[in-house]
Amino acid sequence: MKKLINKLAAARRYIEPSIRIKLCVLLAVGMLSGCAKALPAQIKNALFSQKRNTGVVDLTRMSATMVYAEVFNMMVEPENYVGKTVKMNGMFYVYPDEKKGTYTFACIIMDATACCAQGIEFRLRGEHAYPADYPEPNTNITVQGTFYTYEEDGFTHTLLIDADMTVRK
Repeated sequence: MKKLINKLAAARRYIEPSIRIKLCVLLAVGMLSGCAKALPAQIKNALFSQKRNTGVVDLTRMSATMVYAEVFNMMVEPENYVGKTVKMNGMFYVYPDEKKGTYTFACIIMDATACCAQGIEFRLRGEHAYPADYPEPNTNITVQGTFYTYEEDGFTHTLLIDADMTVRK
């Protein structure tokens, strides 16, 4: 058993940090996809149409641990955030959907130890084209938009609509 642990520890040292981060992001997205089981349409519409939240959730003023916890909470209990304005700092990521010929844009945040990542999809206000109107992937950004949910392929997804994005220095 000790030999196995030593071999795993040695193998871990040879994995590039950027690959480690990408694997964590992929793992986090996969875990969130599996956890976000969709509600039946009637229940979802009843919940979200009756409870429209107002206010601002400013994640830019929180510690990395608190931001990660708050974003996790948004994934678990999205009905508490629908309609609120959310502002967050993170890394810009783009995910192409080759079947639809579209792109999904997300602001990804890391936890305090930078081992795990979570993100929120966003759609910018107005008309924009990728790549002309977007920064390079892995660019530090600030995004602010209205929290919303939608259902696709039997899963509930979260996103910020009518979002504004700025590149951070």
